[in-house]
Amino acid sequence: VTSQKQLKEELVSLRNMQRSDAKYKGVPVLQHYLGKDVPVWAEHEHKNAWNTLVGKKKEEVRDGEQSMELAKKYGQEVVIMPEVEEEDNAVPAVEEEKQNLLDFLQKEASSSNTKPSSSSTRPILTAYIEPTNQKQWSIKPLPLRRSTSTTKLESKPYPNLNSCKNLPSQLPINDDDDAPSNIDPFLPWIHDVIPSSTGQHVTIVAQNKRRCQSGREKTDIKTFMQPQSSLFQSVSIKRVTVNQNDDGNGNGKIDYQDEWNGNKEEGEVSRYRLASYEDADEDGMETRYICRFKLTTTTTKGETTKVWETLSTYIFNYDYNTWRKRYDQTFTYEGFDNHIIWNSQLLFNCPVPTTSLQEVIASGSSVQDDYATIFLDVIPIRTPPRYTASDEYLPPKYGRPVTFNAEQEWGRYHVLPRVEDSGRWENIPICKPSLMEFDMEDTYDVPTATAAALIAEDKNGVNEEKKESLSVVTSSKKEEQPTKPIKKHDLVACTWASSYYETRSGFSSHDDGQYRLQQWIEFHLLSGFDHVYIYDNSYAFLNNTEKNAARSTLKDVTDLYSPNQVTHVPWPAKICNNNRGTGDNKGERSSQYAAESSCRLRFGAHTKWIASFDMDEYLIPMGNFTNMKDVLSSVEEKKKKENGGDGYEPKVLIFTSYPAKPRLDFLQDPNLTDFTCGSKKCFQPIVPNNVTYLQTYNCDKEKPPRQETKPAEKQIYQSDFVLLHFVHYSAITVNSALGPDETRQAGMNYIRRAHHKHDYKFDEENEAIMLHSRAISGRQTFNWNNSCKLENTGACTIGIPLPSGIAPTVGGQNKDENGDVYRDGNGYACNCYVHENIENYWVPRLETALKERAKLNK
Repeated sequence: VTSQKQLKEELVSLRNMQRSDAKYKGVPVLQHYLGKDVPVWAEHEHKNAWNTLVGKKKEEVRDGEQSMELAKKYGQEVVIMPEVEEEDNAVPAVEEEKQNLLDFLQKEASSSNTKPSSSSTRPILTAYIEPTNQKQWSIKPLPLRRSTSTTKLESKPYPNLNSCKNLPSQLPINDDDDAPSNIDPFLPWIHDVIPSSTGQHVTIVAQNKRRCQSGREKTDIKTFMQPQSSLFQSVSIKRVTVNQNDDGNGNGKIDYQDEWNGNKEEGEVSRYRLASYEDADEDGMETRYICRFKLTTTTTKGETTKVWETLSTYIFNYDYNTWRKRYDQTFTYEGFDNHIIWNSQLLFNCPVPTTSLQEVIASGSSVQDDYATIFLDVIPIRTPPRYTASDEYLPPKYGRPVTFNAEQEWGRYHVLPRVEDSGRWENIPICKPSLMEFDMEDTYDVPTATAAALIAEDKNGVNEEKKESLSVVTSSKKEEQPTKPIKKHDLVACTWASSYYETRSGFSSHDDGQYRLQQWIEFHLLSGFDHVYIYDNSYAFLNNTEKNAARSTLKDVTDLYSPNQVTHVPWPAKICNNNRGTGDNKGERSSQYAAESSCRLRFGAHTKWIASFDMDEYLIPMGNFTNMKDVLSSVEEKKKKENGGDGYEPKVLIFTSYPAKPRLDFLQDPNLTDFTCGSKKCFQPIVPNNVTYLQTYNCDKEKPPRQETKPAEKQIYQSDFVLLHFVHYSAITVNSALGPDETRQAGMNYIRRAHHKHDYKFDEENEAIMLHSRAISGRQTFNWNNSCKLENTGACTIGIPLPSGIAPTVGGQNKDENGDVYRDGNGYACNCYVHENIENYWVPRLETALKERAKLNK
């Protein structure tokens, strides 16, 4: 309420009234002042009328001149709607609505139907920008999108995307101010495109760009970016038929049928309308995008293109999981929803329509000369975001009452524009399945179908240039493929890393990424990981003229290892907001979140266990274990034997976290790098090249099991069980995504808040522990030579180990039997514990392995 003096005064007055009279407690109040004509609060008996007044006022504010100026500022075409009388907002009679539709279709048919061609030789990824008029969102039912046509769509081609092997690095993620999703927020902010190994679907990995600017001073941007929220919420649609018996001048009669008859008569194409669950097609119950697959081949008879359309599916329902986690809304109009971590990563599938096409994609034969011959268009279905209860419009399988009136909100005849008249991503290349693309190994038992054979099997293949007679093959049901992903590995690791990196809010920067990564890879291969996937974010810092640029990437490090051990994925996506995760305008490390999803969805299908963690985090077998896979097997066996053999299978295994301290005796001599910060002494805590980070940071605040931890746990989890992982947490699992009936059919009890019975926390002494070697900056050593001598050892950021065999005192100073603080030979107070297992077993093994690696690569 800062600067809202009137609101503040009225709320203070209300508080005083509540203290003397209970009837004023619990009344609704405003969060933002809306003017003199809207009371700041309402008595209970006037609540409904007050809510109506508030809603109307919010619409006026939302649709005022400020919003229009904002849209112009961001390059969006603005259509000024005529003033609408109150009675015109009512739902029109069904027949009147149908006539409006027929008039719209007639006008549409007379407009240009020529589809822009991005290239005569090779299809080019192109974004088609469609203007959005948010003022129409307040009209019920939602008006038809009359302003769209091919001639009104701005196109942005991206010819530099020309390599399947470099697909993630060539996608236009960092296009800054004129990025398509900045101009048309209904276009998903795509970071990766992943065909499944079976060819049955193509997964889109995108990020929620509205989360990039979430502060109170970012209201204009958040208002403009509202369509990004819509992309996470499913809609229901129905196929319909629009026929035009054209006389050549656009004067032919329009024939509309509220069903799809599937015929290939001349002039008939597949169209869609928004529908209630009762009217929607089976595959249109829970969707948001039209997926158009195109396969083009050149033969002696010329160029031939086949086209199919399917409807997207979500990997899980975002709103349903919000409801299960007992949150009221997935999104808010104000945009204060970054704490809803599962609305950060936008994940959805485009089902591949036919078995033949699935076989072609699975075999990788459609990729020729490192580029695709099969392309995908993604066309978002544009409706306003729902800022109401998270369970308001869930599909029937989730067992919740539907309170969203689809016919009232969308109308009975809201037909979507033609695909060629709609904003969309066009010509997204469909490359090889991930193991083929990145490991170059043919590990699939699939038919060797070819693109040419697929074209040849259908004599009705059509020419893309003759769009007016285009026949669209639709698939309402995906055919089953017997092929399943091969579990090539038992345990893999993913990390998002860079040779140069910055901590949150730019507090400090570090350029030791190469040294850190090599030691991190070497250790985890030693400790039982089968494969490591490196998402190299160094490319985001190369040639950076504003800050210290990365001098090199991490490829020099990954090339030291066999492709069977390490996969290098160039990942130049920039972080859209590197602020801290608390306070106003919270950070959104979009690049990291997308990389984690990409790794899990690309490679997770081929392993049983997967872990995403940073290159300063070491997952270390403890006790009698020397291999992490043996730890996992032991934990599985132990938990299954519990309760008389009726135990559960652990699927999410948790490491607690607390930053370790770098030991003074292994850092470079402070006298060589000391400097003055303020009026006190600091130094640069540099780990010499001949010392491992593992040994330097083997200095924990507590002896295991640790009692004091940070909310920064990491996990090893079963890739088939976790549907969405967000840095520290398995946010959505197979179990939590199930509806009530599905849960009971799986033999489980259903409760609203999904339980975590498959979680397991490692025994840090006898199974495994995580050592967090988080870098500290020179500024964090402020006054170290004095603070490290104080009895309050928490003030010292440098590690001063306790004598061997002495455990730290939890919650107090580390004192001997005489009450004296343990100190080293220089008088510094001891403040951390050295894990003997790490020091005596793992450090020597790592040092030996690094030396052997150096010999191999001379």
